[in-house]
Amino acid sequence: MIGVGIVGFGYWGPNYLRVLKQLNEVDYIAVCDTAPEKVALLKNTGVVTYTDFDTFLKDSNLSAVIIATPPQTHYELSKCALLADKHVLVEKPMTLNRQHAKELSELASVRGKKLLVGHIFLYNDGVNFLKEQIDSSVLGKIHEIECVRQGHGPIRSEINVMWDLATHDIAILLHLLGQMPVEVSAFGFKYRENTAQEDSIVVRLMFPNNIQCITKVNWQYPVKERRITVIGEKKMVRFSDTDTATPIIIYDKSVERHGEKSEAEYGAFKMITKDAGCHIPPVKIREPLLLQLQDFLAAFMKNKEPLSGGVSGVNVVTVLDAAQKSLEQGGVSVRVSDANDCENVNIGKGSIVKHVKLGRNSKVWNYCNVYGLPHEPVVIGDNVQVGSFSEIKPNVQIGNNCRLQSHVFIPEMVRIEDNVFIGPGVSFHNDKYPSAVKTLNGAWKCEQTIVKEHASIGGGALIAPGITIGKCAVVGMGSVVVKDVPDYAIVCGNPARIVGDVRDAKYATKYPEFAEGNK
Repeated sequence: MIGVGIVGFGYWGPNYLRVLKQLNEVDYIAVCDTAPEKVALLKNTGVVTYTDFDTFLKDSNLSAVIIATPPQTHYELSKCALLADKHVLVEKPMTLNRQHAKELSELASVRGKKLLVGHIFLYNDGVNFLKEQIDSSVLGKIHEIECVRQGHGPIRSEINVMWDLATHDIAILLHLLGQMPVEVSAFGFKYRENTAQEDSIVVRLMFPNNIQCITKVNWQYPVKERRITVIGEKKMVRFSDTDTATPIIIYDKSVERHGEKSEAEYGAFKMITKDAGCHIPPVKIREPLLLQLQDFLAAFMKNKEPLSGGVSGVNVVTVLDAAQKSLEQGGVSVRVSDANDCENVNIGKGSIVKHVKLGRNSKVWNYCNVYGLPHEPVVIGDNVQVGSFSEIKPNVQIGNNCRLQSHVFIPEMVRIEDNVFIGPGVSFHNDKYPSAVKTLNGAWKCEQTIVKEHASIGGGALIAPGITIGKCAVVGMGSVVVKDVPDYAIVCGNPARIVGDVRDAKYATKYPEFAEGNK
């Protein structure tokens, strides 16, 4: 049996207390609020009450605490609770900036405590039904997800409507798609005079695979709406949390192509809409708050990671931070770190980067084209620099700590291992028999090219298809490499020929790590 404390007995505190009383595992409940009149309401209820937070944290009967206070207090209260060796459930948003969110997540890990963020819709059966539909590919390729969350109040003075309401939708979108957005933009409106906080905000998030997501939040709207619509290639689904009769509707609607472009008549080639009706699946909606608290208890009683843990909280605040920057700059697009919580990941001006897994501390400089396919992404490791005006095509893999100078061209089927240097203007090729058109003789047949770890390729070199450049090999500037280069070899010329070995004594100054005696 365990003890759980609640900090804050305002809007959400009573809801947490009601559900905690339903849990058989909890035999001790305490509530802390600085307002004496609030804790007085709990007299003779069996709940232990406090008005001093420090004294509350010293209660040895408490294994865990729930922070249900205003957002600006979340960081300090959660940090104190973790330092007091309590497991923590903190309401959304986790904090009001990304650095504080990361600090709490790391502190919980160091202290060996569980941290759960109150993204309650991750425990909503309707939302998880949507995720099942997306993951099973029943809907086909996802084109767009639209979230609407609005109503008449409550209006908060300390944060804008995005940090209040869009926090839910951002958590939902990250959960549904299982990844972070690439970029985000936001613009909003202030209905009230003499306020710094927006009442209505629209946030647009672009995810990998060209999935657009839009969330509209407003706390000055005449009716309450909580709606998510998923638009897929094959089907569409609408979930309304406020529609108790038909919360989920699946629409068998899509757009299909009729005819072929090669047909003479334009009318024979067109897009037609398909509408095969809709149906209402039998989905039982349980109370999300109960499921969330059960997950919280199981996290520290059974030592398992909660669904909405610290990483989830950091990711949501990361997106909110980016959206806030966009909002303050009039709606410009702002880049967002990827799902691995990458810092210092930069995309230069004018660059097009799509279907790319970009590693930590990597950068694509200005005016590059780096584009994969959904099933053949470009994979770039950590600490990689891709120089300006470079082009990288699908199904390319680049390892860690690589440096590509400007104007590098890398086509499909090229694999570059760790710690490789590629000079300016280097061009790889992947087709031995290029042709302007595909022929019956098998033109456009790509061949694998491999550059092994620690290799260096000088500027202007041309690499023929199907070549392996060996470990620690050096290719001289302007060389044309038409056959495999052995490990440690130095090659140059047209065609490139071996002129030395980087391990020889005469190259010790240039390549000390491979000099004689260090073989």
